[in-house]
Amino acid sequence: MNASSLSLASMVLVALLLAWRWTRSHPNFDLADLITGDNGKVSSTKLLKTGGWLVGTWGFVTLIQQGKMTEWYFAGYMAICFGVDVVRTAFAKPPAP
Repeated sequence: MNASSLSLASMVLVALLLAWRWTRSHPNFDLADLITGDNGKVSSTKLLKTGGWLVGTWGFVTLIQQGKMTEWYFAGYMAICFGVDVVRTAFAKPPAP
């Protein structure tokens, strides 16, 4: 593991620890909302969206560090981050009158 990957992993760990502390001290902030639905059970949509965002962000930063970022990678990253919501909105049934 090179120095840039190690520093990135360290920053992610610090961010997670800070978010965990914030969750414990602020009842309105809950990290479980990233993966659970309104019923309190794991939502596959939210889990895939959060997992895709984490993996995509890691790859995004790595490509920037290596100087290999292209428009196609950027477009793929945006699709991972926002694609689920765009598709859900596009195929949502209109409300009944």
